[in-house]
Amino acid sequence: MHIRQEFVGIALDNARKSKDNLPVKFNQNTLREYIKTLRKMSQRSKYTDGDDIRKTDLDTIKDNMKKLYDGAAENFAAESKEFKKETDVKDFVFAAHDYLFALTMKELNSPEIPTDSMRELIHDVSAKIIKAQPVENDISIDRTHKDQRGMSAKKILNGKVGFFLDKIDSNDYFPAQMGELFAQYKALEKRQKNHGAIWRFFHSKENKERNDLLKLMEDCMKKRIPEEDFKKIETPDDIINYHEWSANNKRFEFFIAQREQRPDMAYGYTDYYYDPEKLDEYNKNANERDNDYENQLLNDQLKNDTSEIVSTKSERQTEPPSKASPNIKVDM
Repeated sequence: MHIRQEFVGIALDNARKSKDNLPVKFNQNTLREYIKTLRKMSQRSKYTDGDDIRKTDLDTIKDNMKKLYDGAAENFAAESKEFKKETDVKDFVFAAHDYLFALTMKELNSPEIPTDSMRELIHDVSAKIIKAQPVENDISIDRTHKDQRGMSAKKILNGKVGFFLDKIDSNDYFPAQMGELFAQYKALEKRQKNHGAIWRFFHSKENKERNDLLKLMEDCMKKRIPEEDFKKIETPDDIINYHEWSANNKRFEFFIAQREQRPDMAYGYTDYYYDPEKLDEYNKNANERDNDYENQLLNDQLKNDTSEIVSTKSERQTEPPSKASPNIKVDM
């Protein structure tokens, strides 16, 4: 992933607008520290446009971005129910990503950063945002446990559970149906744990049938949810969130590929590729733009220790804008 240096200012301006419009709220202390880290990194590594990022620097970038994403997710979770319900996960995640990535490109003079390293962060923060969104369902493990009391394994299987098993086995189900199956699974599991050795001795056949049913339900759900992910599931809401997260990850692949192959489209500066005069006009105000950039950082509440984070233009490695025609991949 890479934004060419002559376009990074435009990309950052557009990304900031998207971030502010939602809004995406980062922890300002963490953001201030990240900018300080990037500027020290720039002075040390002296990247130029298109250089491969060093592994140690990439690890530092990922660690800092993860902290910023976590802060944005926590701030999102604190928003109103209406805001969280109405916010599109894709829009939120990529507004956060695009701003941090463009900021990183700006500060480091546009090195090449591996796509996979960004993909991992995008998928991780999307899971946190989805988990914070309200889930509208009427599935309760406690209520299911009460309803299930006194029911044999055969009666449970011949009821809704058998229907859910068939739907999930054929991969023709809604996430809420697996959520209900999970509630039935946890309710029966709780009943089994509440029985002692004496009950199991006198009801050995029923005990076996219940344990067999538990394994059947678990194996069925694991056909659609990998075991490592299934271990993290605790509630029916987690089941529904997992399905949304999984669906979004597939959806996100298009947007990740777009940013790798056509960053001009993703960041909204395609016109400047094909209109050199427009780019020249933009670059005439380079000094003014850099001053605006520094002022914007301050306006973003980066007011503490500004003497440490605001460096002069000469302190950061810069390259003049390239006049070469863009090398754009158009195959998607």
